[in-house]
Amino acid sequence: MSIYKNAHKDVTNIVNSRNINDFIQFMMKWHFSDSTGTPFWLKKRKELNFDPLRDVTSFEDLAMFPDCSSDLRTVDVHELIPRGLPLDLIPRVYESGGTTGQPKFVVAFEEWIRQLVDWRVSSYINKYNRPSGNTLAAVPTGPHIVGAINRERAERLGGMCFTVDIDPRWVKLAAVQQNNTVRSLYSEHLIHQMSSIILNQDITFLVTTPPILDMLLSQENIVERLRQTLSHITLGGTAINIDTIRYAKSEILPECNFSASYGSTSGLGESHSGILDSTTESITYNSFAPYITYRVVDNQGKSVSDGERGQIVLSHLSLYAFYPNIYERDSAILSGVTDYGAGAIITDVLPTQNVNGISIIEGVY
Repeated sequence: MSIYKNAHKDVTNIVNSRNINDFIQFMMKWHFSDSTGTPFWLKKRKELNFDPLRDVTSFEDLAMFPDCSSDLRTVDVHELIPRGLPLDLIPRVYESGGTTGQPKFVVAFEEWIRQLVDWRVSSYINKYNRPSGNTLAAVPTGPHIVGAINRERAERLGGMCFTVDIDPRWVKLAAVQQNNTVRSLYSEHLIHQMSSIILNQDITFLVTTPPILDMLLSQENIVERLRQTLSHITLGGTAINIDTIRYAKSEILPECNFSASYGSTSGLGESHSGILDSTTESITYNSFAPYITYRVVDNQGKSVSDGERGQIVLSHLSLYAFYPNIYERDSAILSGVTDYGAGAIITDVLPTQNVNGISIIEGVY
C-alpha cells in the first residue's frame, strides 16, 4: 500500500476518533517531513522561530504560524504540492478574487473537492423524497475554486450544472474607477444570461449572490418561472442581508428553501448554514472541521468570547494542502465550537471595509 493510501486511512481513523491533537500532530509530520512534506513549508520551516514537528501539538498551537497568504501571490504552485501525494492525483490551480491586491494561487485536487462536497451534501442527500434536478450556478468560475465545487455539488444533487461566469475582478475594477455604466451593463449582462437559462430549462437549485438574486426577483416573468421549478437557493458572499432572505421567503418564493455559504480560496472550500426561513434572525455557518476551521480574534490576535465580534482567522489542514492561521478580510460573531470540538462556529459574517489601507469593494457580492 502506498504512503498516500496509508496516510489517508490513518487520517480517516483519526478524524473518526475526534482526537484533534492527534490530527494536528499527524498533519505536522505529513507537511514537514522530508519524504511527504510540502516544499513551500519545508523551506519556510527554516524561517520559523519554532519547530512544527516538536512544538505544534494542539489546535491552539496553529496560531504560532505566520499568515502566509501574501506569499501565495508569487509562489511557484509546484511548491504547494505535498511530496507524499501520488502523481496520478489530478491537481488544479485556482486563484483568489484579488480583492486585496494581486490574486493568490492555490492548488486543489479533485479528491479533495469530492471529499468536501461529500460533507457539504451529507445532511441533504439521504433525505426522504428530496428533490433532485439541475443547478444554475451564477458564481465565479474560471480560475476560482467555487466554480469547481458547485459543478461537483450539482452532480451529487442529481442533475446537470448550468453556469454563468461572474468575473469579480472586472466588476471591482469598474467600481474602483467609479464607472457605474460598466457596472450596470455587466449586471444586465449576467441577468440576461441567467434569464435565458431559467426560462428555457428546468432549474431546481440556484446558487448565486444576494445582489444578483435581488435583480432576478425584480422581474415578474423570472419569478413566475422560478415558482414552477425551483426548490432551493444558496446564497454566497459576505454581505448577506437576512431581511432580504426573510422577505423573499415569505412574499416571493414561499415554497423555496434558502441557505447560505461562506467560502475562502485559502480554505479550499466553503462552510454552510442550515435552512433559512422567514423567522431566521441570523446566519450561522459550520465548517468542514477539522480540515477547515476558524478562530475569531480581536485586534490583538486573542480569541474573543462567545457572542463577541472579531476578525475571522482560517486554517486548512489536509493531506492535500496546509494553510494555517490565515487572517481573512471578514469579521463574524463567535457562536460556540463545532461539533468536532475544535474551531469556531461563526455567525453574521460581514466584510471589512479596509484591509491594510486597501478599500474593500464587494461588487456583485
